[in-house]
Amino acid sequence: MLASMISGRQEIDKDKDGRYVIDCDSKIFDHILEFLRFESLPYGNVVDAVLEYLEFFGLRAVR
Repeated sequence: MLASMISGRQEIDKDKDGRYVIDCDSKIFDHILEFLRFESLPYGNVVDAVLEYLEFFGLRAVR
């Protein structure tokens, strides 16, 4: 999904100011950004939720 947003293959919702709308828990999305930057997953009970969102966004992570 994130790659599709950039490629233009899909129409993605934008707000009134033209910013992309990503419906995601902000605490989890922080971990998604960390994964994109450093390819690292968090520790603890949040990792399963992060992996689910990574799959939703079309990103692959190896545990």
